[in-house]
Amino acid sequence: MPKDKKPKDKKPKHACLQCDYKTGDTSNLRVHVRTVHEQRRDHACSQCDAAFGQAGNLSRHVRVVHEQRRDHACPHCDAAFGAASTLRTHVHAVHEQRRDHACPQCDAAFVQAGHLRTHVRTVHEQRRDHAVFGMLVLSQLNTE
Repeated sequence: MPKDKKPKDKKPKHACLQCDYKTGDTSNLRVHVRTVHEQRRDHACSQCDAAFGQAGNLSRHVRVVHEQRRDHACPHCDAAFGAASTLRTHVHAVHEQRRDHACPQCDAAFVQAGHLRTHVRTVHEQRRDHAVFGMLVLSQLNTE
């Protein structure tokens, strides 16, 4: 490594002031705040009512939903997916049977961190205000 180049520090340097999100890149933090907390969806699909916070997510939506492309084939079975991240989740869950996200309060373990968060909220905190069913978030299921 050249003397004038310092090794990159892998620790996140930028933290969101509104939640636990941390990143090493200021642009990632800006995107996070804009899409998660401000709920901006500036990239609208021209073929349906879907809108996204990032252009890449819109492109993936068009490829997977409207073009029905499944470019990411599983090396272990006949399954194919529209996104590499979905393929990774499939391989971890189905073929490797990994459950990397363990509940600190019971023996439950999950493939995805979001499933663990939902479990903790609904089982241990007995909250039903943000129960996640697929991609749909239903708020205030307990109406009075």
